[in-house]
Amino acid sequence: KFAGAKRKKVFGLSLREVFKCEPGPVPTFVQEAITLLEGPCFTRADLYNGPADVKKPMAAYTTAYVAGRTLDTVFTDADAQVVGQMLMGYFAQLPEPLVPPVFVTKIAEINHNRTRSMPQVREDITHYMAGASEEEYPAVARPILTAITEHLARYCLANGGFSTAHQVAATWAPVLLRDKRGRCDTNAPSCLQRILEIAIGRIQDAAAPPPSSPSPSPPASATASATAPRPPRPLRSCSPPASRQRHPPLPRPHPLRRPSPRPPSSPTPSPPTPLRTMARRR
Repeated sequence: KFAGAKRKKVFGLSLREVFKCEPGPVPTFVQEAITLLEGPCFTRADLYNGPADVKKPMAAYTTAYVAGRTLDTVFTDADAQVVGQMLMGYFAQLPEPLVPPVFVTKIAEINHNRTRSMPQVREDITHYMAGASEEEYPAVARPILTAITEHLARYCLANGGFSTAHQVAATWAPVLLRDKRGRCDTNAPSCLQRILEIAIGRIQDAAAPPPSSPSPSPPASATASATAPRPPRPLRSCSPPASRQRHPPLPRPHPLRRPSPRPPSSPTPSPPTPLRTMARRR
């Protein structure tokens, strides 16, 4: 039997007690709740704004869990808001916070670095979460936080993408990133928003089609022959062949040389016209 069935309790158990008997790294209730929430009602904008008092649904699920029944035998898709509040209540009732406060402090320091662009900040947060120590980011919390943030990232993609991450982070930060006293740091919503944006980008990259393989490049000899300059064509003469020439071409005057003027010729004197005498009639 599981630890929850042994103690007849599901909510309010520490994670170490749960994982003493449960097989997977994520609690059974969390897995079943995520599966039911990602059903037909997953696109509802008010999925996590259900009734605040879920004591009776929690008691009903605990009874079914002890009897060996699953969550979908107690609740249907119409009860998605109730299951959403139960999932939030599961983390709110943990005896210890999911992650220590130093985890939020480290991410807030990276997030407030104004010398880095937003893609660089997300990359720095990813590197920190991958290499954080056990005291800053316990190993028992890593698969659970990953499962929840990926679920919330899919919810954001189904309801607007990056623009919804701010609202979802403001709703879930007081539950996921609280301290032992149940208080939430002022930087927790922005830190959770960056984690959700990282998960959204990871999901989008996984769903993107693979890049097409580049076409094979032609051999170097073909490229060299294609790019080699062509020899110039011989100039063609505009004059007809000698066999078709009837007369030798006349010399053309130079365009800049004017013909020399001819000296004026002196007119030859014409012989005098003989005068005609007319006899007067008397």
